[in-house]
Amino acid sequence: MFVVSFLLALVTASSLFAQATVTAPSELRAAPRGAPIATVRAGTDVRVRERRGALSRVTLEGFIHRDLLGGRRDSFALSVRAPSGARLRASPGARAPILANLRDGMGLTQVSRAGEWVRVRRVAWIASSRLRTEPRAETREQAGSVETTQAPPAAPAPARAPDPPIGTGLTPTRPTAIRVAPDGDSIGGVGPGAVVVPLAREREWVRVRVEGWVRENELRTVDSTLQTRVSAADLRADPDAARGVLVRWNVQVLSPIQRADPLRRELAENEPYVIARGPDGENALLYLASPPSLLDAVGSIAPLSGVVITARVRTGRSSPVGVPILDLTSIVRR
Repeated sequence: MFVVSFLLALVTASSLFAQATVTAPSELRAAPRGAPIATVRAGTDVRVRERRGALSRVTLEGFIHRDLLGGRRDSFALSVRAPSGARLRASPGARAPILANLRDGMGLTQVSRAGEWVRVRRVAWIASSRLRTEPRAETREQAGSVETTQAPPAAPAPARAPDPPIGTGLTPTRPTAIRVAPDGDSIGGVGPGAVVVPLAREREWVRVRVEGWVRENELRTVDSTLQTRVSAADLRADPDAARGVLVRWNVQVLSPIQRADPLRRELAENEPYVIARGPDGENALLYLASPPSLLDAVGSIAPLSGVVITARVRTGRSSPVGVPILDLTSIVRR
Protein backbone atom coordinates (compact mmCIF):
# COMPACT_ATOMS: atom_id res chain seq x y z
CA MET A 1 0.00 0.00 0.00
CA PHE A 2 2.82 2.37 0.88
CA VAL A 3 4.50 1.65 -2.50
CA VAL A 4 1.28 2.36 -4.42
CA SER A 5 0.78 5.63 -2.52
CA PHE A 6 4.38 6.63 -3.23
CA LEU A 7 3.96 5.87 -6.94
CA LEU A 8 0.73 7.85 -7.06
CA ALA A 9 2.47 10.85 -5.46
CA LEU A 10 5.38 10.53 -7.88
CA VAL A 11 3.09 10.36 -10.90
CA THR A 12 1.06 13.38 -9.70
CA ALA A 13 4.18 15.48 -9.07
CA SER A 14 5.83 14.60 -12.37
CA SER A 15 2.66 15.21 -14.38
CA LEU A 16 2.55 18.74 -13.02
CA PHE A 17 5.92 19.43 -14.61
CA ALA A 18 4.16 19.14 -17.97
CA GLN A 19 3.92 21.25 -21.07
CA ALA A 20 0.77 23.35 -21.27
CA THR A 21 -0.62 25.75 -23.86
CA VAL A 22 -2.32 29.02 -22.98
CA THR A 23 -5.75 28.97 -24.64
CA ALA A 24 -6.66 32.68 -24.35
CA PRO A 25 -4.87 35.93 -23.42
CA SER A 26 -4.21 35.59 -19.69
CA GLU A 27 -2.71 37.66 -16.90
CA LEU A 28 0.45 36.35 -15.25
CA ARG A 29 0.77 37.23 -11.55
CA ALA A 30 3.81 37.24 -9.28
CA ALA A 31 1.73 35.66 -6.47
CA PRO A 32 -1.72 34.00 -6.39
CA ARG A 33 -3.35 37.25 -5.27
CA GLY A 34 -0.66 39.57 -6.57
CA ALA A 35 -0.81 42.26 -9.23
CA PRO A 36 -0.48 41.28 -12.92
CA ILE A 37 3.10 41.40 -14.21
CA ALA A 38 2.46 40.28 -17.81
CA THR A 39 -0.20 39.23 -20.29
CA VAL A 40 0.51 35.87 -21.94
CA ARG A 41 -0.81 35.42 -25.48
CA ALA A 42 -2.95 32.52 -26.65
CA GLY A 43 -0.89 29.66 -28.07
CA THR A 44 2.12 30.26 -25.79
CA ASP A 45 3.64 27.14 -24.21
CA VAL A 46 4.49 27.12 -20.49
CA ARG A 47 5.61 24.49 -17.97
CA VAL A 48 3.19 23.72 -15.14
CA ARG A 49 4.97 23.37 -11.77
CA GLU A 50 2.17 23.45 -9.20
CA ARG A 51 -1.60 23.80 -8.94
CA ARG A 52 -3.34 25.66 -6.13
CA GLY A 53 -7.12 26.00 -6.41
CA ALA A 54 -8.00 27.85 -9.60
CA LEU A 55 -4.39 28.87 -10.28
CA SER A 56 -1.31 27.14 -11.67
CA ARG A 57 2.32 28.07 -11.04
CA VAL A 58 4.10 28.00 -14.40
CA THR A 59 7.45 28.74 -16.00
CA LEU A 60 7.49 31.15 -18.94
CA GLU A 61 10.60 31.50 -21.14
CA GLY A 62 11.44 33.61 -24.16
CA PHE A 63 13.67 36.30 -25.62
CA ILE A 64 13.74 40.04 -24.94
CA HIS A 65 15.96 42.71 -26.48
CA ARG A 66 18.74 43.82 -24.15
CA ASP A 67 17.71 47.49 -24.51
CA LEU A 68 14.44 46.66 -22.72
CA LEU A 69 16.21 45.25 -19.65
CA GLY A 70 17.20 47.03 -16.46
CA GLY A 71 19.00 46.04 -13.28
CA ARG A 72 18.11 44.06 -10.19
CA ARG A 73 14.59 44.05 -8.76
CA ASP A 74 13.85 42.21 -5.51
CA SER A 75 15.40 38.72 -5.88
CA PHE A 76 15.78 38.97 -9.67
CA ALA A 77 19.03 39.97 -11.38
CA LEU A 78 17.16 41.59 -14.29
CA SER A 79 13.95 43.57 -14.74
CA VAL A 80 11.91 45.04 -17.59
CA ARG A 81 12.82 48.69 -18.17
CA ALA A 82 10.19 50.05 -20.59
CA PRO A 83 7.41 52.40 -19.44
CA SER A 84 5.06 51.03 -22.10
CA GLY A 85 6.02 47.41 -21.44
CA ALA A 86 8.07 44.98 -23.54
CA ARG A 87 7.40 42.02 -25.81
CA LEU A 88 8.69 38.54 -24.98
CA ARG A 89 9.41 36.64 -28.20
CA ALA A 90 9.77 32.98 -29.10
CA SER A 91 13.22 33.43 -30.64
CA PRO A 92 15.84 36.19 -30.97
CA GLY A 93 14.61 38.70 -33.55
CA ALA A 94 12.24 41.63 -33.83
CA ARG A 95 9.91 39.64 -36.12
CA ALA A 96 9.76 36.47 -34.00
CA PRO A 97 6.33 35.43 -32.66
CA ILE A 98 5.26 37.30 -29.51
CA LEU A 99 4.69 35.12 -26.44
CA ALA A 100 3.73 37.75 -23.88
CA ASN A 101 3.60 41.46 -23.10
CA LEU A 102 5.74 42.12 -20.03
CA ARG A 103 5.03 45.07 -17.74
CA ASP A 104 7.58 47.66 -16.70
CA GLY A 105 9.48 46.58 -13.57
CA MET A 106 8.79 42.84 -13.94
CA GLY A 107 11.66 40.77 -12.49
CA LEU A 108 13.37 38.20 -14.73
CA THR A 109 16.03 35.49 -14.57
CA GLN A 110 18.62 35.31 -17.35
CA VAL A 111 19.03 31.93 -19.05
CA SER A 112 21.42 32.77 -21.92
CA ARG A 113 22.35 35.44 -24.48
CA ALA A 114 22.19 35.50 -28.28
CA GLY A 115 23.75 38.71 -29.59
CA GLU A 116 21.49 41.63 -28.66
CA TRP A 117 18.80 39.26 -27.34
CA VAL A 118 18.57 37.72 -23.88
CA ARG A 119 16.74 34.49 -23.08
CA VAL A 120 14.86 35.03 -19.83
CA ARG A 121 12.65 33.00 -17.50
CA ARG A 122 9.94 33.83 -14.97
CA VAL A 123 7.98 31.55 -12.64
CA ALA A 124 4.55 33.00 -11.82
CA TRP A 125 0.83 32.23 -11.53
CA ILE A 126 -1.87 31.93 -14.18
CA ALA A 127 -5.51 30.79 -14.20
CA SER A 128 -5.67 26.99 -14.63
CA SER A 129 -8.81 27.35 -16.72
CA ARG A 130 -6.72 29.08 -19.41
CA LEU A 131 -4.33 26.10 -19.79
CA ARG A 132 -4.55 23.01 -21.97
CA THR A 133 -2.15 20.51 -20.42
CA GLU A 134 -0.48 17.49 -21.98
CA PRO A 135 1.62 15.32 -19.60
CA ARG A 136 5.00 14.26 -20.91
CA ALA A 137 5.06 10.98 -22.88
CA GLU A 138 7.58 9.41 -20.49
CA THR A 139 5.34 10.27 -17.52
CA ARG A 140 2.42 8.34 -19.05
CA GLU A 141 4.67 5.37 -19.79
CA GLN A 142 6.16 5.35 -16.28
CA ALA A 143 2.73 5.60 -14.68
CA GLY A 144 1.39 2.46 -16.40
CA SER A 145 -1.70 1.00 -14.83
CA VAL A 146 -1.16 3.01 -11.65
CA GLU A 147 -2.10 6.18 -13.53
CA THR A 148 -5.59 4.85 -14.25
CA THR A 149 -6.28 4.37 -10.52
CA GLN A 150 -5.94 8.05 -9.66
CA ALA A 151 -9.03 9.90 -8.57
CA PRO A 152 -10.31 12.54 -10.98
CA PRO A 153 -8.97 16.02 -10.22
CA ALA A 154 -11.08 18.17 -7.93
CA ALA A 155 -13.15 20.90 -9.53
CA PRO A 156 -11.24 24.20 -9.48
CA ALA A 157 -12.32 26.79 -6.95
CA PRO A 158 -14.11 29.78 -8.46
CA ALA A 159 -11.74 32.50 -9.59
CA ARG A 160 -11.87 35.76 -7.66
CA ALA A 161 -13.25 38.85 -9.30
CA PRO A 162 -10.82 41.02 -11.24
CA ASP A 163 -9.14 43.76 -9.24
CA PRO A 164 -10.19 46.50 -9.68
CA PRO A 165 -13.59 45.97 -11.39
CA ILE A 166 -13.84 47.98 -14.59
CA GLY A 167 -16.36 50.77 -14.23
CA THR A 168 -16.20 51.03 -10.43
CA GLY A 169 -15.62 54.63 -9.43
CA LEU A 170 -12.89 55.72 -7.02
CA THR A 171 -12.22 59.10 -5.44
CA PRO A 172 -8.91 60.55 -4.19
CA THR A 173 -8.43 60.90 -0.44
CA ARG A 174 -6.35 64.06 -1.00
CA PRO A 175 -5.25 66.25 -3.95
CA THR A 176 -3.52 63.78 -6.29
CA ALA A 177 -1.33 64.19 -9.37
CA ILE A 178 -2.14 62.27 -12.56
CA ARG A 179 1.05 61.05 -14.24
CA VAL A 180 1.90 59.83 -17.74
CA ALA A 181 3.35 56.61 -16.27
CA PRO A 182 4.23 55.22 -12.83
CA ASP A 183 6.82 57.63 -11.39
CA GLY A 184 6.49 59.74 -14.59
CA ASP A 185 5.81 63.44 -15.03
CA SER A 186 2.56 64.98 -13.81
CA ILE A 187 0.03 65.97 -16.49
CA GLY A 188 -2.68 67.24 -14.15
CA GLY A 189 -4.41 66.56 -10.88
CA VAL A 190 -7.68 65.61 -9.20
CA GLY A 191 -8.99 66.36 -5.75
CA PRO A 192 -11.27 64.67 -3.18
CA GLY A 193 -14.77 64.27 -4.57
CA ALA A 194 -13.64 63.80 -8.18
CA VAL A 195 -14.52 60.38 -9.62
CA VAL A 196 -11.95 58.35 -11.52
CA VAL A 197 -12.49 54.96 -13.19
CA PRO A 198 -9.76 52.30 -12.66
CA LEU A 199 -8.53 50.60 -15.85
CA ALA A 200 -5.47 48.62 -14.72
CA ARG A 201 -3.01 48.14 -11.85
CA GLU A 202 0.81 48.21 -11.93
CA ARG A 203 2.43 47.55 -8.55
CA GLU A 204 1.13 50.32 -6.24
CA TRP A 205 -0.16 52.41 -9.18
CA VAL A 206 -3.63 52.47 -10.77
CA ARG A 207 -4.27 53.62 -14.33
CA VAL A 208 -7.46 55.69 -14.33
CA ARG A 209 -9.84 57.50 -16.64
CA VAL A 210 -11.19 60.92 -15.66
CA GLU A 211 -14.22 62.56 -17.28
CA GLY A 212 -15.10 66.24 -17.08
CA TRP A 213 -15.75 69.40 -19.08
CA VAL A 214 -13.39 71.98 -20.59
CA ARG A 215 -13.94 75.01 -22.79
CA GLU A 216 -13.92 74.22 -26.51
CA ASN A 217 -11.74 77.24 -27.35
CA GLU A 218 -8.99 75.77 -25.13
CA LEU A 219 -8.67 72.58 -27.19
CA ARG A 220 -7.00 71.68 -30.47
CA THR A 221 -7.06 68.58 -32.66
CA VAL A 222 -4.40 65.91 -32.12
CA ASP A 223 -3.17 63.67 -34.92
CA SER A 224 -4.94 60.32 -34.46
CA THR A 225 -1.66 58.52 -35.21
CA LEU A 226 0.03 60.17 -32.20
CA GLN A 227 1.63 57.67 -29.82
CA THR A 228 2.20 58.59 -26.17
CA ARG A 229 3.00 55.18 -24.66
CA VAL A 230 5.92 54.22 -26.92
CA SER A 231 9.34 54.28 -25.22
CA ALA A 232 12.78 54.84 -26.72
CA ALA A 233 13.57 51.22 -25.89
CA ASP A 234 10.57 50.15 -28.02
CA LEU A 235 12.02 52.10 -30.96
CA ARG A 236 15.43 50.43 -30.63
CA ALA A 237 13.97 46.94 -30.18
CA ASP A 238 11.86 47.08 -33.37
CA PRO A 239 13.26 49.89 -35.57
CA ASP A 240 11.42 48.82 -38.73
CA ALA A 241 8.01 48.94 -37.05
CA ALA A 242 8.88 52.25 -35.39
CA ARG A 243 9.66 54.08 -38.62
CA GLY A 244 7.12 56.85 -39.25
CA VAL A 245 5.48 56.66 -35.81
CA LEU A 246 4.44 60.04 -34.43
CA VAL A 247 5.18 60.55 -30.71
CA ARG A 248 4.61 63.25 -28.12
CA TRP A 249 7.21 63.05 -25.35
CA ASN A 250 8.60 64.97 -22.41
CA VAL A 251 12.37 65.06 -22.92
CA GLN A 252 15.41 66.96 -21.68
CA VAL A 253 17.58 68.81 -24.20
CA LEU A 254 21.26 68.09 -23.52
CA SER A 255 23.10 70.08 -26.19
CA PRO A 256 22.94 73.21 -28.34
CA ILE A 257 22.29 72.72 -32.06
CA GLN A 258 24.80 70.33 -33.65
CA ARG A 259 25.62 69.73 -37.33
CA ALA A 260 25.71 66.13 -38.50
CA ASP A 261 28.98 64.63 -39.71
CA PRO A 262 29.26 61.75 -42.25
CA LEU A 263 29.45 59.15 -39.44
CA ARG A 264 25.79 59.71 -38.57
CA ARG A 265 24.49 57.95 -41.65
CA GLU A 266 20.75 58.51 -41.16
CA LEU A 267 21.31 62.28 -40.85
CA ALA A 268 22.21 64.34 -43.89
CA GLU A 269 25.66 65.93 -43.77
CA ASN A 270 25.46 69.26 -41.87
CA GLU A 271 21.80 68.60 -40.94
CA PRO A 272 20.95 70.42 -37.68
CA TYR A 273 19.99 68.35 -34.64
CA VAL A 274 20.13 68.41 -30.86
CA ILE A 275 20.88 65.62 -28.40
CA ALA A 276 18.13 64.90 -25.87
CA ARG A 277 17.36 62.40 -23.12
CA GLY A 278 14.05 60.68 -22.42
CA PRO A 279 11.17 60.27 -22.76
CA ASP A 280 10.06 61.08 -19.21
CA GLY A 281 12.37 59.27 -16.78
CA GLU A 282 13.87 56.93 -19.40
CA ASN A 283 17.66 57.33 -19.52
CA ALA A 284 18.01 57.08 -23.31
CA LEU A 285 19.79 59.36 -25.77
CA LEU A 286 17.87 60.77 -28.74
CA TYR A 287 18.82 62.79 -31.83
CA LEU A 288 16.15 65.42 -32.60
CA ALA A 289 16.52 66.62 -36.20
CA SER A 290 15.25 70.16 -36.69
CA PRO A 291 13.60 71.49 -39.87
CA PRO A 292 14.50 75.07 -40.89
CA SER A 293 11.16 76.36 -39.57
CA LEU A 294 12.03 75.29 -36.01
CA LEU A 295 15.70 76.32 -35.90
CA ASP A 296 15.01 79.56 -34.00
CA ALA A 297 12.81 77.80 -31.45
CA VAL A 298 15.30 74.96 -30.97
CA GLY A 299 18.25 77.34 -30.77
CA SER A 300 16.59 79.37 -28.01
CA ILE A 301 16.38 76.35 -25.67
CA ALA A 302 19.25 76.13 -23.19
CA PRO A 303 20.89 72.74 -22.53
CA LEU A 304 19.31 70.77 -19.64
CA SER A 305 15.92 72.36 -20.29
CA GLY A 306 12.78 70.22 -20.20
CA VAL A 307 10.61 70.36 -23.33
CA VAL A 308 7.53 68.71 -24.81
CA ILE A 309 8.16 67.52 -28.37
CA THR A 310 6.00 66.15 -31.14
CA ALA A 311 8.18 64.23 -33.59
CA ARG A 312 8.08 61.52 -36.23
CA VAL A 313 10.48 58.59 -35.94
CA ARG A 314 13.01 58.52 -38.77
CA THR A 315 14.75 55.42 -37.41
CA GLY A 316 14.48 53.58 -34.12
CA ARG A 317 18.15 52.59 -34.09
CA SER A 318 20.64 54.63 -36.09
CA SER A 319 24.08 53.49 -37.20
CA PRO A 320 26.68 53.26 -35.77
CA VAL A 321 25.68 53.99 -32.14
CA GLY A 322 22.03 52.84 -32.09
CA VAL A 323 20.48 56.18 -31.07
CA PRO A 324 16.89 56.82 -32.29
CA ILE A 325 16.49 59.77 -34.69
CA LEU A 326 13.27 61.79 -34.65
CA ASP A 327 12.13 64.59 -36.95
CA LEU A 328 10.71 67.45 -34.88
CA THR A 329 7.31 68.87 -35.79
CA SER A 330 6.95 70.98 -32.61
CA ILE A 331 8.92 71.78 -29.48
CA VAL A 332 7.69 73.69 -26.41
CA ARG A 333 9.38 74.45 -23.10
CA ARG A 334 7.84 72.75 -20.08
